[in-house]
Amino acid sequence: MTSLFEPCLYLTIRPVNDCETSPKDVKGECLSMLKKLRLAIFDLDQTLVNTLKRAYHVYNYARKAFGLDPVDWSTFYVLFRDDKLSIDIPEDIQKHFWSTFRKKYCEFFSEEDKPFDGVRDLLKKLKSRGMIIVVTTGRSCPPEVIWDELESYGLSDLVDDVYTAMGYDENEEIPFERSAILRIILDKYKVSPSEAIFVADYLPDMYAGKKVGVLTIGVKTGLKSESLLKAYGADFVLESVADLWDFLRSLGVI
Repeated sequence: MTSLFEPCLYLTIRPVNDCETSPKDVKGECLSMLKKLRLAIFDLDQTLVNTLKRAYHVYNYARKAFGLDPVDWSTFYVLFRDDKLSIDIPEDIQKHFWSTFRKKYCEFFSEEDKPFDGVRDLLKKLKSRGMIIVVTTGRSCPPEVIWDELESYGLSDLVDDVYTAMGYDENEEIPFERSAILRIILDKYKVSPSEAIFVADYLPDMYAGKKVGVLTIGVKTGLKSESLLKAYGADFVLESVADLWDFLRSLGVI
């Protein structure tokens, strides 16, 4: 398997504004049927926070742990961009490899980790409209670790809840796919899919958001192309979360 999410290439995913449903697809609603938003769910890494250098170091840590040679930064960057980080990892160890990666990600910090431009301003604006803000991550660690990290970035006061993959990663349909977590968040806050958005950067995130039925917005800060994000289920793609406020206002949902 060359891509972490290669199986999704064979799934049929309809855009929200098709106004169609099927047993295999999310029972989404037309954009014209979207209600005023009450809940915004954000992925953490490469969506709210730039941790790409951390990913590089943790990836090489996992490679060494499984007897693989480390890669240089340029190689990692291309593999990450093209979703080919599994290209030379034997299939029989991939599950354990990525489990190690996701746990170690919580322990390693890079001096270059920082929120993307405009993140705090965006969250403040959303909170001013009474929106619930939830952060979720594919890392396998206790939520308290993420809360501490958000505090170090000066963002914790603007976040209502945090969900990690810890306890959920063993039952993922596809690696890093968090539809189960999204459903739990919607149920907890008694919010319908038409009242929520999921903003993220990675291909399984697009699939998860589409599967659950929320408005799914991809951001290119995770280096994935607009065409690829849309192919995996993104309803819209923005350059970064800094563009989200004006975009949501243009839709009339805030």
